Amino acid sequence: MLFSPPSQIFSVARVDRVPRSMSARTVGKGDWRGKYGKGDRWRKDVDFPGVRVYPESTAEVVLDDTVRFVEQLSAFAKTDSALPPNKRPRVGDTSVKVERGDGLGISDDEDQDEGGAAVTLPLSETVMDMFHWDEPIFVTRAPGRLDVMGGIADYSGSLVLQMPIAEACHVALQIRNLEPTQKQSRDGQVTVVSLGQGESPTHRVFREKTAVVFDDRLGAPKALTRDDPSIAYLRNFCLTRDGGKNKWSSYVLGVLQVLMHGMRDGKSDDGETGDSDSGKRFPGFNPNVSVSVFIESLVPEGAGVSSSAALETAVAYAARAALREYLPKYLQDSYSEEGGTQIAKWCQLAENLVADSPCGVMDQMASGLGMQDCLLALQCRPCHVVYRGLPIPEDMFFLGIDSGNTHSVGGGDYGHVRAAAFMCRTIVAKHLGREHEKNEHGNLVSLTEMIAPSQFDALQMARVGAASRGSTYLPPIGSGVMGRDFLTLFPNGHGDNNVTTIDQTKRYDVTAAGKHPVFEHERVRGFLAVLLGLIKIREARGADVVKMMGNDYDADDYTMHVLGELMYQSHGSYSGLGLGNFGTDALVNAVRAVKRGAGDDRATALFGAKITGGGCGGTVCVLGRKKPGRDSEYARKDALDAVEGIRTEYAAKIQGKIPTLFLGSSPGAVAYGHLKLGFKE
Repeated sequence: MLFSPPSQIFSVARVDRVPRSMSARTVGKGDWRGKYGKGDRWRKDVDFPGVRVYPESTAEVVLDDTVRFVEQLSAFAKTDSALPPNKRPRVGDTSVKVERGDGLGISDDEDQDEGGAAVTLPLSETVMDMFHWDEPIFVTRAPGRLDVMGGIADYSGSLVLQMPIAEACHVALQIRNLEPTQKQSRDGQVTVVSLGQGESPTHRVFREKTAVVFDDRLGAPKALTRDDPSIAYLRNFCLTRDGGKNKWSSYVLGVLQVLMHGMRDGKSDDGETGDSDSGKRFPGFNPNVSVSVFIESLVPEGAGVSSSAALETAVAYAARAALREYLPKYLQDSYSEEGGTQIAKWCQLAENLVADSPCGVMDQMASGLGMQDCLLALQCRPCHVVYRGLPIPEDMFFLGIDSGNTHSVGGGDYGHVRAAAFMCRTIVAKHLGREHEKNEHGNLVSLTEMIAPSQFDALQMARVGAASRGSTYLPPIGSGVMGRDFLTLFPNGHGDNNVTTIDQTKRYDVTAAGKHPVFEHERVRGFLAVLLGLIKIREARGADVVKMMGNDYDADDYTMHVLGELMYQSHGSYSGLGLGNFGTDALVNAVRAVKRGAGDDRATALFGAKITGGGCGGTVCVLGRKKPGRDSEYARKDALDAVEGIRTEYAAKIQGKIPTLFLGSSPGAVAYGHLKLGFKE
């Protein structure tokens, strides 16, 4: 037997050390390219015909999707150059609206509606107009992520395991007129264009004066809180402008606003201020500044693979590259774990405070700091990287199947459960007398740091304290705690007031919401312990494959079943919270059925599955086995054949179309680097 029984696996000590070969601080910026940079998805050199690549670019090799994105930008630049001056588009502030269809055709004239009035310009003309093609443009790439273990327990401080996926978001960004002049104009504009996805895409266009977007009467945010006047203004602006049709822009504008605060007035976790090496202080997005952002994302929205985090991360790193001379010292290093962590936190705050979505930080961390074909092991409260690039054992892999049922972190169920989890933390802390206790990082101890599963089950909270009105008591921890009863006992709230609010008229299942992260944390620790054991076995054996226990697998069947069972337990716990979904349940059950139907356990190709991210739909993560000693495509054949059967049956019985498959991985934004490009001399 290669591993201890599950009862011993779950009691592993906290993992805070990593072999030097896997340390985040010893991963050079080219490491992921050496092992995983083979195949037809790669272009080894950064060379685009007719495009200047500035030496400040940090991306040394690029993926095919980046090549296509840059070629598309180049086509827009060339078309703009080919048009005579009187035919070049110059779009007014309010003439560009959301378009349907591909919208990319080049046209010399505006379209006309039946009454002869001018309507929306073709999207191509908007893109040609939004950039000054003779000035540098910064291009970044950030992937979505597959939640292998941990999920919504992140906001309660759990350990999580995340894998960056192959699908990514690209951003091209340009900032102009940053330096103040004697005669300041108010002509700056913010333009954001996002290309749609799918067969009938809906393209999105946002254009407004900079002085309106970042209200110059309010200035930069004084504090990163919901109630800060600048943040509250931008949130309301995005959520209400044009009847809420521009809510999508909050994920872009929110990042820019939070960065503006962080670069001007913010500090790193170590207390470093926003001073730059150049001595320049970031002036902010004043009325004369223009910001242009062009987006193309292949990360599907609503699939639970962090499309919003990929967008935020790509925007943040593009802005970071464009504003390099103003960067605080702690953000100067392109490959710094500290800088990447800080940017991830800012992106999370942008989503929490401006987009009004109560996400945790794991999505932004995975999109920024993730490594290709590796898992990011993250302790979420505080945001502490345990392993930045934990290699996935060579005889197993993870893939995702989209249920087709739209998931949203901003949905009511997710926010309700999150609020209940923080209510549980508040109750437990008071009961244990640890309300103000801080951990080694100076943060209030999280629920998962405070109590173990055995303690949680034994905890009796029948009478935490009486409410002020008569003889009403809080139930044992609480399966149906009224919001008003909780707030009577805890008038200062639940400690998550900046992100979620407690509805006094609703009931909260505080027990279930607190139990899930406490037990999930232990499940993830067990999962990680097994993976670390497999890696040590591989290292001990060296490169040679030898027979072990009658097969060539690093992971024997028992080990794979342990990992799979942990995934199934995690999935069941989601359902207990009310975050399950009939589509994801059907996919998980189908994976179980494949395992049960196998005549020989050693031939089993699929071992586990679970709902991911915020639940209530989205994608299912599946654990598959590779055949050892084979090329990658053939090694996964049995598993992929089984998955194809599941997808086909799911389409026939439930969805009506073959669900999207997420197969493969790619580097996060930090490892990938950025491009500084010139499209005209």
